[in-house]
Parts: sequence; structure tokens; C-alpha cells
Amino acid sequence: MNVESTIDKKMLVGKLSDARTSLLLKMPFYGTLLMNLRFGLAKCGTASTDMKRILWDPEFLNRLQTTEIEFVMLHEVMHCVLNHVVRGKGKIGILYNIAADIVVNSIILETIGASEFKVDGVEAMHLTPNDEEGRKYSADEVYNQLCNKYKNEIDDVEKLMNSLNKEYGLGIDKHSIWNKTSCLQEMKDEWERNLSEAIKRCSNNSIPAMFREIYEQDVKESSVDWREVLFEFVQVIADSFEYSFTPPDRRFSDENYIFPAFNEMEGEKVENIWTLVDTSGSINEEELATIMVEVKAAIEQFSYFKAKLSCFDTRVTEPIDYENVEDLKKVKLSGGGGTSFKCIFEYMKEHMDGTLPTAIIILTDGYAHFPEEGASLNVPVLWGLINNDTEAPWGKTLHIKTKK
Repeated sequence: MNVESTIDKKMLVGKLSDARTSLLLKMPFYGTLLMNLRFGLAKCGTASTDMKRILWDPEFLNRLQTTEIEFVMLHEVMHCVLNHVVRGKGKIGILYNIAADIVVNSIILETIGASEFKVDGVEAMHLTPNDEEGRKYSADEVYNQLCNKYKNEIDDVEKLMNSLNKEYGLGIDKHSIWNKTSCLQEMKDEWERNLSEAIKRCSNNSIPAMFREIYEQDVKESSVDWREVLFEFVQVIADSFEYSFTPPDRRFSDENYIFPAFNEMEGEKVENIWTLVDTSGSINEEELATIMVEVKAAIEQFSYFKAKLSCFDTRVTEPIDYENVEDLKKVKLSGGGGTSFKCIFEYMKEHMDGTLPTAIIILTDGYAHFPEEGASLNVPVLWGLINNDTEAPWGKTLHIKTKK
């Protein structure tokens, strides 16, 4: 007799309902996100998601305890929130699947306060090839680590599979359905809305730190049209645009400068910009939140955005690459001391002399001594002054107001 036919499907539905209710009570943020996914039973080996549903193999589900079901639910929700279904397209499937699982499992382990967890006897992989917690990285970064580790085996599928099975074993879910998922951009947009709604509905202390730091600002709007600002400011990135200073664009007429009108010809490309966020003690939480909204907005307003980001007070943190909102999750906003602009240009001279950035954007309250313009090494500087109506003595000044 088929084992599946003897399983009480009504009982399975009850197990799923109980686990989801438990998550809503214990982790309302994740539970709210989970309400956007329907449940289905299908012969899929373990569990899987297509960003609309979580499919459960009846035999697999029947073997799981409530805590294991909760872990799998969190696992599938995180794949949706982090857009792994979308971001894995065009990559080596088996490597990206492992990378995505490492990141997701590591985040969940931190959330539930555990160092390890097993689902149906299978250990949840959570360490990168560098033996670090996956939550420190994006799935794309872990994927690149895996590609480098197995670069000599990538062209031999059988050898690669054997190595991966030996090193990582089986995952706790299946990703084959990802290849059949359509309307990817629509699904990505829908999950961004789901995330924003979950943040609005849940109390701040129930939202995990990684989402508070980055996504809670979705409820606020950027005050800056970064396309206009950067088109005018960084002439070197204007190769794909045709500029005309007549008629002027007066959407910023309340400022002390006028931006050029422009006609887009092809693509929107921004790269090699060094963004610096003031995290000194004079910056309050509301101002820092405003700064991060603007950094996020700058990314979203371009179809191609690739830059570096550092924090600074009297020291500059090592620049990290970022090109999408997900990359911002790894940014740790550290600081709290005094404020020094001099340290920025000293760092650039010492560490970037051979590869200077195209431009520098400094987001700050402006309450520090400005160095001489020569310190910039002729790199254009845009001073984004938060709640400060003064003008920087050199470079371009952009005034940004905290939205109440």
C-alpha cells in the first residue's frame, strides 16, 4: 500500500495551521509574511516555494515536529523576502541553491537563538566556504565563494555533485520549482510590498534587526531625485545621456542651483562612486534613518548602480561594494565619536591613490572643519547636508531635510 495514501491529509493541514499560528504568536513579523503564502500538498520530496505557495510532500510533513515545520516555514519565507527565486536565474543552480540555503539558515538560527538545527534528521547548512556565518553575506557573495572553491570541478557535473554532496549533504527543501516560476519582476515587486506591509503592521521590537536597519525606512520617502542630482554632478557618467541646459529643470527651484534638463538615450549607469555616511555622535537616529533612505533611493532610481560605501566619524571604515538594497544589509553602522572630514581624504590618498573614485558623496550634518579643496585630489565631492542650510566651502552642496 502506498504510504502517502494512509496519511490523514486533514491532520497534515492541522499541523501546518498550528505551526503558522505558533509563529504568528512567537514571531509576528515572520508570521505576517507567512500569511502571503498558501500551502499545498504535492509529491516534491521535502518542501518548496514558488513565491506564491509552499508545497509540502505529505510523507515529509508527516515526519516533522512542530518546531521543524516552523523552521521550514521560516526558510521558505526568507527565500521569498530575499528574492532568491529571482536572483538565482542565470547562475549555476546547484551552487546558488546551496548559497541561498546557507544564508537563510544562518539568519534563522540567529533569530531562534540556536547554533544548529536539524529538519527530518538533516543538518541545516549555515556556514560559508570560509567557515563564517552565512548571514554576514548575500547569497550572491556565498555563491561566488562556492564558484571559487569548486572552480576546477564546475565543468564536470558528476564530480561537482559528488563534492557538494560530500561537503554539504542534502538540503531541507527543493529548489527545482524555481526554474518554472514566471512573472519574476512582478513577484519581486509583490514581496517588496509584502515586506513593507509587515513592517508597518508589526511593532518595532518584533522586527528583526536586519530588517529594522534597512527595510523599516520603506515607510518613508526619499526627498531627493538622485537621477537629477547625479546627472548634473558627475559629468563623467553622462556618456549615455544627452544634456541640454535650456530649458532648465526647475523642480529644484527652491534650492540655490538649477539642474539641467536631460534626454535619456539609453540605459542609466552609475558606478565607481564612494558614498560616506556620517555615523558620528552628532547624528541622531532620525537623521541616520534619513541618510539610509537616501542611499537606498539612489540605488533604486537607477537600472545599474555600483558603488562603495563607508561609515565615518574620526575614522573611515573599509569601503564595501553595494549595488542593490540587499547589499545594504551587511552594512554595520558603527561610529559615535567626533566628526572629521579630513580622515576621508587621508584614507582616499592612502588606500585609493591608484584607483580613485569617480566621485564622492558625503552624507553628513556638516558640523566639522572642512579641509582645503586640494585634499580631494580633484575628485568631485557632493556634500549632502542633513538639516543644515549652510553651503560647503567647496564642492557641490545638496540640502536634505529630515521628514517628520
